[in-house]
Amino acid sequence: MSPDRQDDLIATVDEIEEGASGERLAVLVFDDGQKLVVPLERLPDGTRDGSVLRARFRLDRRTERERRNEVRDLQRRLFGPEE
Repeated sequence: MSPDRQDDLIATVDEIEEGASGERLAVLVFDDGQKLVVPLERLPDGTRDGSVLRARFRLDRRTERERRNEVRDLQRRLFGPEE
């Protein structure tokens, strides 16, 4: 895959702030003005104010299936089996 795919999202690190628990957070601003706050530790080393990041989302079917199963199991424990 090309590193400059057109379906990638582009975001600029607007600021890095400290969260209520002391965690360092990066405020990302996407080209359309939407904002997303993420833990700085989840971003590449060297990320700082003004850094430009490229993001791409991928479906994770396995994790989705696991989570659906967990919810279904919890519902069965709470409400009994489906009839």
